[in-house]
Amino acid sequence: MNRVHKKSAQVNENSIKNCCETTFRTRFKEKSVLKSIFGVVARARLLVVTVLIVCFCYTTTAVAASLNVINSFGPAPKLKATTDPRKFIPKGYELVSITNGDLNNDKTIDCVLLVQATNPANWVVDYYGKKVNRNRRGLIVLFAKNGTYVLRAKNLTCFSSAEEDGGNYMPPDLGLEIKKSKLYISYGHGRYGYWEYCFRWQASNFVLIGYEGSSNRGPIVEEATSINFLTNKTKIRKNTMLESLDGEGIFEVQYLDRKPRPLLKLTDIKDFDELEIEDK
Repeated sequence: MNRVHKKSAQVNENSIKNCCETTFRTRFKEKSVLKSIFGVVARARLLVVTVLIVCFCYTTTAVAASLNVINSFGPAPKLKATTDPRKFIPKGYELVSITNGDLNNDKTIDCVLLVQATNPANWVVDYYGKKVNRNRRGLIVLFAKNGTYVLRAKNLTCFSSAEEDGGNYMPPDLGLEIKKSKLYISYGHGRYGYWEYCFRWQASNFVLIGYEGSSNRGPIVEEATSINFLTNKTKIRKNTMLESLDGEGIFEVQYLDRKPRPLLKLTDIKDFDELEIEDK
C-alpha cells in the first residue's frame, strides 16, 4: 500500500507540475501576444505621427508657395528701377520723344517715352519717293522714385505712324503734355481742328477722365465737344453763326447725360485712330 500511495502521490505531483508549467506557458504566450499587440500599436502610432509631420511640412510649403504666387500678382510688386529711362525701351523700338512732368502729384518729375517700332518690313517708300517708317508707336510711362525710374504703364502699339498716308490731308500731329498731374494726349489737325484726351493716374493705371474736341473750318469753330467721364456729362457747343466776319460766331450750348460705363484704361486702348467715345 505504501508503494501505491507513493506512486499516486508522485502522479499527483507530476500533474500539478505539468499544470503549473502549462499555465506558465499559457501566460507567457499571452504576455508575448500582448507585447506584440502593444508593439504593433506603438509602431502604428509612430507611423501616424510621422505622416502628420510630413503633411504639416508639405502644407506649410504649399502655403508659402501660394503666398509667393499671390504676392507676384499683388498691387505692389517689386519694380525694376534705373536712372536711365532709355533702358525701358524694348528691343525693336526706338525713342521718338521724352515728356517730363509730375504725374502722380508727389512733387517729383516723372517721364513719358514716345517710342516707335523699327521692323524693316514696315519701312516703305511714300508718294514722294521718301523711305518712311510706317511702324506703330506707343507709350512707356515711368515714375521717378528715389532718384530712379520705375515702370508704371506701357502701351507700345496704340498710335499709328507719323508717316501714314493722309490722302488729301496731312495726318494729324500727335502731342504729349503733362499738366496738373495729368497726361494729355492730343491730335492737332491744323485748320480742321483738334481733339485731346486727358488721363489721370488712379487705381494703379491711367484712366481716361476727359475729352475735348473742336471741329473747325479755318479760323471758325463749327462745333466743340467736352466730355467729363467722371460725371458722365457731355457739353456740345454749336456755332449758329458760321458766316461771322470776326470768326467768333454765336454758339448754342447743349448738355447731355452719358450712359455710365467703366473708365477706359490707357493700357487697354488698341488704336487711338479707332477710338469712339462720343455717344451717337
